[in-house]
Amino acid sequence: MPGYFQNNSGRSRALAASFAVGAVSFVVYWLTAYRTIAWWDNAEYTAVAVSLGVAHPPGSLLLTILGWLVTRIQWGISDTFVLSLTAAAIASATVGLVFWVGRGAVRALTTSEQNLQVTVSILAAFSMAFAATFWSYATRFSPYILTALMTALIFWAMLKWWDRAEGAGGLRWLFVISLLFGLDFSVHRTNLILLPALAAWVIFRRPRTLISGKAWLYGLSGLAAGLIVHFLIIPIAAANPIINGNDPSTLTRFWEYVSLKQYGGGFLVNLFPRKSSFWSNQLVDYLKAFSENFFFVDGQFSAVGLVPGLLGLAGLVSLWRMGWKLGAGMLVMFLCASLLMVFYLNMPADFFRDFARHYLPSFVIFGVFVVYGAASLTLSLSRKRNVVRWPLTAILVLLIGASSINQLWSRYALMNNSYNRIADESARNYLKGLEPNAVLITSGDADTWLPLCVQIADGYRKDVTVCNVHLLNTSWFVRTLLEREPDFPISLGEAQLAALRPIVWQDSTVLIPPKEGTDSLRVLVEATMYGDHRILMVSEQLLLEIIRENKWERPIYFTFPPRWLEPHVRCEGIVSRLLPAQQAIIDRDILRRNLFETYGYAGYEDESIPLEQPAMSVALNLMRAFVMLAMEDISSGDVEAYRTTLQKMEEILPESRIERPNHVKAFLQQLEGAARPDSNSDAR
Repeated sequence: MPGYFQNNSGRSRALAASFAVGAVSFVVYWLTAYRTIAWWDNAEYTAVAVSLGVAHPPGSLLLTILGWLVTRIQWGISDTFVLSLTAAAIASATVGLVFWVGRGAVRALTTSEQNLQVTVSILAAFSMAFAATFWSYATRFSPYILTALMTALIFWAMLKWWDRAEGAGGLRWLFVISLLFGLDFSVHRTNLILLPALAAWVIFRRPRTLISGKAWLYGLSGLAAGLIVHFLIIPIAAANPIINGNDPSTLTRFWEYVSLKQYGGGFLVNLFPRKSSFWSNQLVDYLKAFSENFFFVDGQFSAVGLVPGLLGLAGLVSLWRMGWKLGAGMLVMFLCASLLMVFYLNMPADFFRDFARHYLPSFVIFGVFVVYGAASLTLSLSRKRNVVRWPLTAILVLLIGASSINQLWSRYALMNNSYNRIADESARNYLKGLEPNAVLITSGDADTWLPLCVQIADGYRKDVTVCNVHLLNTSWFVRTLLEREPDFPISLGEAQLAALRPIVWQDSTVLIPPKEGTDSLRVLVEATMYGDHRILMVSEQLLLEIIRENKWERPIYFTFPPRWLEPHVRCEGIVSRLLPAQQAIIDRDILRRNLFETYGYAGYEDESIPLEQPAMSVALNLMRAFVMLAMEDISSGDVEAYRTTLQKMEEILPESRIERPNHVKAFLQQLEGAARPDSNSDAR
């Protein structure tokens, strides 16, 4: 039975090269890493790591602990940047390990062959280091890059077991593999999809392992040792951190956390019915991401972008030829991380976010194939006994090098997030214009985690309470909120809160106690349609409770107010303030001050910075505020101010970069007509 790590010659040289590959990758990631927070999961995990909290399930306990530890050291830079560099270090270690594993099976006999093998393997490893998805997550702190490192470690351990399966060392490596799978449960669980591949490897390599009591003892012991680490989340939650997702501080709530009860339970195994076509949508999404990473045909020298993908396929074929059982085991591993992953994820059609982050394990595995294919093919050519062997070898080496350089050169500007401050500016904008001691009611991930992150990581506007309206439906969120702020305007006792349920509701007018000098506020609370039923959600009941109990003492703002509150809120920028008025009227001075003086807009006008979906949402919200200000300018007869408003909007949100929706275009045309000197139309 052929082994994998058969190349024992030049190990010290290869080890030094592995560190060098990682070091060069780290420098590139350092230069392009986020200095401030980024969109999606980064803001939440940055806040959780700095405060040693609990992220929403499934979370990433190991990443949280690692982030918390590195931010305890005074580095002289912001904690956010420290965490970005932590992601860069994790990614660099992954690249170094991919190099080490990929070149491990290629037997280089002479010193010149060893040098050639190491050189080519380095160049091929860079093709994965600078692949789009991997590079993107190497510059921001999130669980997905740690998942990639765990994939590489599991792959490496499985290959070590393959070489030692017959001896006593096989049991030890079986323990290590199982330990890594158990630990991955505390990373993000993604690599558990590789468990069927482990079973296939055992069957291909040493099937009697399946009936060995010792093997089961070692395997289960390793898995248990890895899984038990996850219990550390209980004392972390019991300390009542600022962010305490699902509050898994008891064994019951711990089980609810790990089984993802908040999202339906059952560990989210939801394979049928299919949410969209497996072939025409889900698999296509994977193939698109795969091609962007390994068949990169953009850039000045697009043809060389095919080289990594072709080398990976050649590597898999070469591994199969070296030993079909090992080749079959690796193919099964790759298929588990790709096809089985796609099948498990069951992605809906037109999902608002791409799933490329979940495909990183398959990209890491294929990256090993790329390195192995490059080294084995180059050495094979160099051993040909004909006059063209060295010219062909030189051409292949040049192509591999050109491919990596092309990826680095073509993608650098796109991946350079060192000056991307859009998410950070947006986070502060949510808080900047608020009155002291305000309550900010949010509704989505971006408008919740961004302001929370700058509060926790940077100490910015900590006087504001950020409250996600949808999380008011969960008892743990309300409980932790009240434990942190006992004077928060909810007067219901614990038993009353526990008894809250959605109630049948018909649209009804609710009276809100008056502010001094005003009448009671009459709010027409509309029901939410849930199937055929009209109900009032727990969150809506608690929102009314907050408004009543607040008694207008603390200013209450919304990022996206519920429809039934819209008549009573005043747009003040990207937030709206609740007023004790049957019809809230815009204060032009406040709105103009926020849009022209208070808010920051760094990045929106810079076409070199890609706009992710949350950034576009914030941009459209800003556009809405500018249009409302323009409408008020026209209504006030101030055409000059109207022109200034539109000019400012175009300067900040250029139409060449952020297209105006059709309804905005139509409304602006109406305003333009009202702004003409001969127009008597009313912009309202």
